[in-house]
Amino acid sequence: MMAHHDSRSFGSCQPRAARGRGPFPSPLMGEGQGGADCRDCSLCPGTRNGAVSPRTRPCTFGPDSGPAGARTHDGSTPNRTRRLRAARGMTLVELLVVITILLLFTAVAIPTMRPAMEGRQIREAARAVHVYLGRARNRAMRTGRPVGVLFERFETQPQICQVLRQVEVPPPYSGDIVDTLVSIQVTGPGPTFRATLVSGLATTVGIVRVGDLMRLNFQGPYYRILGPDQDQDGYVDAFPMVLQLETRAVQVPWTTQPSRAMAFQIIRQPAFASGGMPSAVAPLRLSRDAVIDLAWSGPDSFLPLGLEPAGQNDFRSPVLIFTPDGTAQAIYAWRPPNLLPGYAPYPLVEPVHFLIGRRDRTPPSPRTFQSGLEPFPSPDAEDGLYNFQDPGNLWVTVFPQTGLINVAEVNAGAQLDPQQLIAQLEHARRLARQSQVAKGER
Repeated sequence: MMAHHDSRSFGSCQPRAARGRGPFPSPLMGEGQGGADCRDCSLCPGTRNGAVSPRTRPCTFGPDSGPAGARTHDGSTPNRTRRLRAARGMTLVELLVVITILLLFTAVAIPTMRPAMEGRQIREAARAVHVYLGRARNRAMRTGRPVGVLFERFETQPQICQVLRQVEVPPPYSGDIVDTLVSIQVTGPGPTFRATLVSGLATTVGIVRVGDLMRLNFQGPYYRILGPDQDQDGYVDAFPMVLQLETRAVQVPWTTQPSRAMAFQIIRQPAFASGGMPSAVAPLRLSRDAVIDLAWSGPDSFLPLGLEPAGQNDFRSPVLIFTPDGTAQAIYAWRPPNLLPGYAPYPLVEPVHFLIGRRDRTPPSPRTFQSGLEPFPSPDAEDGLYNFQDPGNLWVTVFPQTGLINVAEVNAGAQLDPQQLIAQLEHARRLARQSQVAKGER
């Protein structure tokens, strides 16, 4: 005779009808869940061969828990409706509602996150420029030769820079042999001078370029080399050379008669700035929205690195020169009218500032000597602010005497008249020079 579960011995194994849920066993009834109708169930963990087994493992062979096609203890099929309801996916309407909610959240979040993202790009760009300039300085100290950093002007907007390159600076040239000497004399107004080779040997073709600087007896003022360059290849053809005094205010003792023979030294331009090959060091490329604003970058005396002479389409890029002793010696750029105009090195005796900002806050058109300092072209930004007026931007300042580099926040001074651009710029540069906190290094 077949034995069946005794509900008095196994209290949890009771008929499902006793709980008001029908005659079928339920997987929620606990241990030994066969129920009163569970007879001769070889699948039920609570019985074995018709005998009651004191196993306490839950029954997993109910109508909702068995595999597909399995039957319950009384021979009925599982509840297919419940299984299909649990497996069905989302409707098209539900999917469209979820997408709409996500789009609304995105539309609200983007304007909130945009200032933080822009500020992060500015900080990362300032940090990258800081590190790149430091590497150029260290390379000059390690190799014992000057190293330049070229701030490559953007082709369609020459007022901005997004690529920095290290460039080779050729060593000074003093002739092919020892005791190569020249004499100098005044030849015309300006004044202009002529340097004639007196003794020794000097080769100029392929070595001396138009625009290089010459010093006599390794001291005194610089003279810019103007030629001769008959074939227009950029190199001086031969001696005698035509020179022009670099600084107009300096008095020199030369006359129309040839001077005594003197040694000379020619300071040659960086290779890439003069059309040569760049350094093998990889360039630095800033992110798309972060730029170096050359319109407001430059030394304390307000030499804008974004200047270019009126009537010329020459946008040669500025080059900062680091010397082997770790100092910043000069910066090649177009010279303002109070100095001798032209692309030439500007000796650094004061800090030079590079403004890291946004593209839309940069003046859209190139700035010429004839445009003056004010009025100035308005930027494309909606609020009309320039980069040096935005407190979210940063200055990268190089101190020439030590070569040290500092990163500081922009502060144009809220108490100043917004129309006084030069006063605001001087105020912002002065605070950058005095700043001791490098925000970009954090």
